[in-house]
Amino acid sequence: MIAFLCVLFSVLSAYNGGSVMSNLVGRDEMLCLESCQGQSKRALFGIVWSCLSTTILCAWTTVHPNIPPRNKRKERWNRLKLMFWMIVAPELVIAWAIRQFFAAMDIRDTYNKLIRVSIVE
Repeated sequence: MIAFLCVLFSVLSAYNGGSVMSNLVGRDEMLCLESCQGQSKRALFGIVWSCLSTTILCAWTTVHPNIPPRNKRKERWNRLKLMFWMIVAPELVIAWAIRQFFAAMDIRDTYNKLIRVSIVE
């Protein structure tokens, strides 16, 4: 899956936007000095693609659920769902992490109480 994503990103990143996108002209081109006339310009497709690919890759690498998967397909599906919510509503992911933190503190306290009771007896 990751190899497929890497190949897809590299192929689409190599795409230069086609003849229609590469012929876009900025409105301030007449103000450019002679020294910058030969420089290549970025097409709209290249700008949008770099933004989208960066956002998707950052969201994919930051999602690390701490629940072991039952199978690979379910793990990828859950990771894709988390990645979607991280892009759409990142505050929900923060709330999810805070909820997990407080749940872990409750489990820790319960475990420590059980250990203390078993040591005293």
